Amino acid sequence: RDSELAASVSKMAAVKQAIKEEREKSDASIAERETEREEAELSKGRIIELEDQLSKLKELETDFVSNKTQLEEEVQILQSEKKTLEENEANQRDQIEKLKDEIAGGAIKAAELEE
Repeated sequence: RDSELAASVSKMAAVKQAIKEEREKSDASIAERETEREEAELSKGRIIELEDQLSKLKELETDFVSNKTQLEEEVQILQSEKKTLEENEANQRDQIEKLKDEIAGGAIKAAELEE
């Protein structure tokens, strides 16, 4: 009977040890999964931040393209206005030359009439 009791006590100690080891493994596994879940949450947060940055960069790109297009249109308008002003200047020079010629012609006629 004492041997049965000793065997039973020994077996109980072995079972307790096995339970303890399984609990430790389970706790370690739970802790590992918790760490993985926390890392996944951090990754999700980082992904959201990066997507937000990407969205802002796309908005900036759109604004840049829009501003560039607007500036190109303004340059075309200014070039057109410059061309018109240059043409007007050339026409005015031609008119001045014609007036000078007319004045010179009138002065010659006046001199001829005085003679």
